Amino acid sequence: MTFATRAEAKGRGPVRPDGAHVCSGRAKELGCPSMGACVAPSPDEPARGWTLRRRSGWRRFLVALVVPLLSTTVACGRRSEGVVAPSGGGPVDADAAVAWVPWSRDAFDRARAEGRIVLVNVVASWCHFCHVMDERTYADPRVAALLREHFVAIRVDADARPDVAERYAAWGWPATGILTPTAEPVLELRGYQSPDRFLAILRDLVERKRTGRLRGRVEPPPTAPEDADLARIRQRAVARLDAFYDPDRIGWGRTEQRYPLADAVEHAFWRTELAGDAAWRGRALDTLEATSNLLDPVWGGLYQYSVGGVWTDPHFEKIARIQAGALRTFAWAYALTGQARWIERARRIVDYLRSFLLDPSGGFYTSQDADLRRMDGSTVPGARYYDLDDAGRRALGVPRIDKAMYADNNGEIVHALAVFYAASPTDRDALGLAARATDRLLAEHRDGDGLVRHAADDDGPVRYLRDQAAVGLALVQMFRVTGKARYLDEARRLADAAIDHLWDRGSGAFVANTPDPEAAGVLARPLRPVADNARMARFLLSLDEQLDHGEGSEQPYASVARAALRAVADPRMLAAEGKMIDTYVLAVEHAVREPAWLTVTGDPTDPRTRALHEAALRWFSARIVVERAPPGRWYPDSGAPAAYLCTRTACSPPMRDPAALRAGGTRFLGRTFGPGTGEGALAAGAEGRVPAARADRAR
Repeated sequence: MTFATRAEAKGRGPVRPDGAHVCSGRAKELGCPSMGACVAPSPDEPARGWTLRRRSGWRRFLVALVVPLLSTTVACGRRSEGVVAPSGGGPVDADAAVAWVPWSRDAFDRARAEGRIVLVNVVASWCHFCHVMDERTYADPRVAALLREHFVAIRVDADARPDVAERYAAWGWPATGILTPTAEPVLELRGYQSPDRFLAILRDLVERKRTGRLRGRVEPPPTAPEDADLARIRQRAVARLDAFYDPDRIGWGRTEQRYPLADAVEHAFWRTELAGDAAWRGRALDTLEATSNLLDPVWGGLYQYSVGGVWTDPHFEKIARIQAGALRTFAWAYALTGQARWIERARRIVDYLRSFLLDPSGGFYTSQDADLRRMDGSTVPGARYYDLDDAGRRALGVPRIDKAMYADNNGEIVHALAVFYAASPTDRDALGLAARATDRLLAEHRDGDGLVRHAADDDGPVRYLRDQAAVGLALVQMFRVTGKARYLDEARRLADAAIDHLWDRGSGAFVANTPDPEAAGVLARPLRPVADNARMARFLLSLDEQLDHGEGSEQPYASVARAALRAVADPRMLAAEGKMIDTYVLAVEHAVREPAWLTVTGDPTDPRTRALHEAALRWFSARIVVERAPPGRWYPDSGAPAAYLCTRTACSPPMRDPAALRAGGTRFLGRTFGPGTGEGALAAGAEGRVPAARADRAR
């Protein structure tokens, strides 16, 4: 049964012509508000989000005769500095055109000089309700006239501006921010607003300004963390994440939306090993099995999420970040179980990336729309379109692909491809894709100061934390799977630049972006995003673990990483993450767990060395840091390739048989670590430093 017919079989309530179900009285039970919105790739817990339900078949035709009368009814659903043009291919009446302007100092200066209210509209090119609001609300002449007369209307692509997206992500897309003429926040609107409702809000804002009652609210200052002990912070954060696990609907999140959370799955694998809690391995695999329902059976690739409390009722947009997370977790599942179905599902992600999101330059695009929107203004809903076979789809056309290539998306895809290659070294073309994308990132996105630009042609001064973290993790993983020192050198250069330009030494946290001279008011004040601090911390910790600390050099990476994790541990900030706290939890787990180094020595051209290295890579472990070394550098040169497994205090005998590597290493670790020792590193005062010299491991 296809996804569309599965949805149809549920017999859920009336459907609009665009394929969305109309909200009924049950909306409140499902946690739906009075508006629709699209899910961002990294949404907060959508406790108030609408969920969009799809159905195909003859009922859509019948409902199409009735639903136009319900023009203000909204379907249930939740969460592209470029200006995004109004969506839809049909002509727009000049009298109904909103005078959108880009995010710029000129826009904010004009608002201040002319006393205009600022409206910031944050959208994504793939977002269904962004298109709907363009076609219905912003195309309404009454709305457009009011905006032209009293507002400065700024439109921002969420994918192009991670800093603005971070600020407004809690409201889903489209998000509407209303600010005073001096850019102080007044209110935020979540998702789709019908023309009449939106008009009433705008008129009220204009009247409040006329009478002097339009005032910005005071934002509370960030607070210092209540606890500096990462082991205790980890316990509380894990408890928060665990509270979101829903065994009935499978996966993390106790709402009707089922969203693939890659970091939650990976953390479940980690805690199984670190704490000996086998139940979480089963939950992770169950979640991945359920997530597999979102795989496109024709083209591959993972749909963004599902609704209705089930995994078989998807939203059909395909987001680059979602593909990366799915690829990474399917690879983990294969490495841990050896079951072929997981690597086959991972390959379907790679096939989709190669066929639809790969640019000839080697980079990867951003997203593909859920619906086929034609130039004549007509739309083929995703529920109908993705029910077709390949020939049927292509006969209609291909849903729009956002061909922007951003550093964060490309970093995450490179990282995932390298993880996939580690799990399945026979898939060498995946490593080739990762290497080409990495080369493109370094050639086209790298600045002279060492940071990476979000887009290759971005000549502005703003650089984003999210990009540095994603590309940094990709570089470390590429070094891990190839042993090529240039990747490690580039990672170190990037880490140094990020600390220099984005780390706030006073608070210990990283800020979301370098100063934006185009922003004003509250929009110019830096954010300290929890998830991006966590990603940066993982990058710095991973980098630190790959470095040689035996030369007496003081390297700050691990200490800065832990400072950042502590700095954003304010309970209010963590609570605001909702189920998306999984990214922070995984980073804190990384920070407190006790690592072990699996070093492969030998001539890199020797097939025996390559076989040992591949066996080491296939051993997916929360503890193990895989590295390569030439004979005699850190361990004795015995004349033949060997692998050594070392903790901070002991080393294994040399291991030479790739087939026995994991079994022998597991026995060694079993004698060193007991269940639940993942919290011991900091409690023992280790603070992340490896032994004074790597040679000490072999003594």
